[in-house]
Amino acid sequence: MPVERRIREGSERNAGVLDPDVNRFLDSVVHRTRRRQVIHRSLAAATTVAAVALAIVIGPSVLDGIKDPGGPTFGSNPTPSVVPSVTPAVPLVTGTFIRSIPDGTAVVRNNAIAGTWTISEDADGLRLLAPDSFPGAPVSGPFELRADTLQTAAFSTDICEGLPPGTYSWSAPGGFLVLSVLSDPCDARVVVLSAGTWAAISS
Repeated sequence: MPVERRIREGSERNAGVLDPDVNRFLDSVVHRTRRRQVIHRSLAAATTVAAVALAIVIGPSVLDGIKDPGGPTFGSNPTPSVVPSVTPAVPLVTGTFIRSIPDGTAVVRNNAIAGTWTISEDADGLRLLAPDSFPGAPVSGPFELRADTLQTAAFSTDICEGLPPGTYSWSAPGGFLVLSVLSDPCDARVVVLSAGTWAAISS
């Protein structure tokens, strides 16, 4: 048999065997493509749901951090505040001071204020203590002591009765107390407090 004839017959047999079913293969490809799309869409939906859930859980903490940058961050423990301790005020003048008033002037004699007077500190502050020879109150009320002034109503029940309190400036240079009258209508009180320097006997 000639070669050309054998080739032709072989080709015809092969063509008869190869009978492609195009529609069947096309349906198979379309089915696989649709299946991939469904899987992709399902994964995308699941990712979106997870992101939304995470935003719901973390979102409020993030917003709080933005509103209050100085506040505690998400997941941190708040730091307890420290209350500063209050230091008690230190008295401006401490100790005991004395001065003696001689019996020489009319104010001293008329008010019986000659003798040794004491300014002493107690729990309420500074007070004026009279000598035993003074007929009035032996101890005054506490002085109202400020940074650079002193106000007192000493003798308000006897020799300065009916008069307003006196106001004095004060200083305490090295073991002494110096009072200088600023305003005081009571002459006897002015003599007792500011006519001389008070010497410290204890501190």
